[in-house]
Amino acid sequence: MKGMAQSAIPPVFLFLFSLSVCVVFTMLTDAIPPQNDAAEYFRLAENVAVGKGISLDGSRPYSYRPPLFPALLGGWFFVSGHPTVISARIYQCVCIAFSVVLSYFLALAVFGSRRSAVGMASILAIHPSLVTYTAFVLQEPTLLLFTTLTAWLTLRWINSGGVSSACAAGVSWGLVTLGKFVTVFLPLIPLLFLLCPGKKRYRISSREVFWACVMFLIVLVPWTARNYYHFHRLVPVNDQGLGMLEWNVRHADPPASGKEGLSSNLLYIFRHRPGGTTGPAGDTFVEKLDAEGVRGEMRRERMVGYVLDHWRYFLAQRVWNAMYFAVPSIDWWFHSGKVNNVRENLPVLLLMMLHLPFYIFFAVRVWGLLREGDPGYSIPYLVVFFLFYWITYAMLWGEPRFSLPVYSVLITLAPWERISRAPETTETEGSAAGGLRS
Repeated sequence: MKGMAQSAIPPVFLFLFSLSVCVVFTMLTDAIPPQNDAAEYFRLAENVAVGKGISLDGSRPYSYRPPLFPALLGGWFFVSGHPTVISARIYQCVCIAFSVVLSYFLALAVFGSRRSAVGMASILAIHPSLVTYTAFVLQEPTLLLFTTLTAWLTLRWINSGGVSSACAAGVSWGLVTLGKFVTVFLPLIPLLFLLCPGKKRYRISSREVFWACVMFLIVLVPWTARNYYHFHRLVPVNDQGLGMLEWNVRHADPPASGKEGLSSNLLYIFRHRPGGTTGPAGDTFVEKLDAEGVRGEMRRERMVGYVLDHWRYFLAQRVWNAMYFAVPSIDWWFHSGKVNNVRENLPVLLLMMLHLPFYIFFAVRVWGLLREGDPGYSIPYLVVFFLFYWITYAMLWGEPRFSLPVYSVLITLAPWERISRAPETTETEGSAAGGLRS
């Protein structure tokens, strides 16, 4: 009994500590008024709270946004009885606090050390990019919560095996994919491990992978069927595909003909502010489509053609997206009017300096795996998970805020085993440590 009480102290402390940090920030700062994406999510949550479902106007079903965040926020509004921005900010605080607790269990599963797990989770609890995101009505804190849950449950299954653990992991895959379609790759990771021989005690069975995938589909398919019923086409999660394509085309500003090498395009993107006074060339192209009344499939084909005509520029843009993804989110500083340029604000520069070393640690992990391998699956799984997520977003958006949901994975990949002086693990925790060498 005493051991159980001692085991509960770190997660309870971390939850209260994280919640306090976020609530204090909420009390001391003004909310960012919901606009654009945030305004839609807020309106969807309001309609969920009054029983109108995922609908923007309260009558017609809506499929442009993924359903997880507005459904949970709407449930929060219903329970609290206060569909307000301040209520949404408290919801964000709670999501981050629970994410910190789950990150503790994730690090504990990897390193088997409470000291390492508390250190890792504490960094997440005070990370400025996360704490300041409580000012927005956006889905990143919710995605952080479910991404961390997914990483932890899948890691437990991969290391210990069992059909029940596989089913729990599969359910978490489905839930997090209802939050953002980019995690649809999750079933591929255990398939990769299934093909790797590894050590016998770490090997997962094809039967377990099958049941994990079944549970993933059981969670995902009802929403897909709902979309097909209402819109008569296949929309697995949300119908943002054309919107993403149009956003990328609209913001494209490829250089003039004759300057279309891959490296020159990347340098052009780095140095060039799109469009100057006339706007990006891609924006002009989309406006022309609007003027011609081009809609539907023809609009999609024309925009795909534009991408293919300037493929070197768009390929260079993916490289830029990957680099931009690695920058810490400073949205609060911009939207609150604290800074117009990163170089004007010393705290923002310090944040970048403190955040980027985690990508150095990540690179060291990758290099170590390529050179020496790893006796377990903990670190390899987290590395592959993060790489899949990073590459997927580099293909689509590349905004810094989209990396927030995997901060727990990134920070866990730091060398926390170095601060563990003693084993201080129970038999269960030690077996989940994934065989990481210290």
